[in-house]
Amino acid sequence: MEDIELIEQGESSKVMTGSRDINNFLDGGYEKGIVTLLYGPSASGKSNYLMLASCFMASCGKKVLYIDTEGGFSLDRIKQICGYKSNEILKNIIIIKPTDFLEQKKAFVNILNETKSENISLVVVDSMT
Repeated sequence: MEDIELIEQGESSKVMTGSRDINNFLDGGYEKGIVTLLYGPSASGKSNYLMLASCFMASCGKKVLYIDTEGGFSLDRIKQICGYKSNEILKNIIIIKPTDFLEQKKAFVNILNETKSENISLVVVDSMT
């Protein structure tokens, strides 16, 4: 069965990354129900990995909560990744852009409520630093 079929049927125990090579490296994708930290130097592609996973999950009809604390979320990049279906896919991505520490704190407090009320499949925090 293809990755997208497993996601659509809710049968995967992993959150797919959107890249077969990364999925293979991670033994099938990101683990569900735990925090996975991607780290590396500035401009090493961390945000691109997060946007790729977000687009993949959203393209499977899953809701994604994307908290962009540094302004790295790029609609242009999303359109490049998603292609011609980008407007449809973006309907499944909830973007929160806190501008200061208090808004960040409020966003984290509200994550639990958002994940329950919106049936969120993936929460992305870019970045924690």
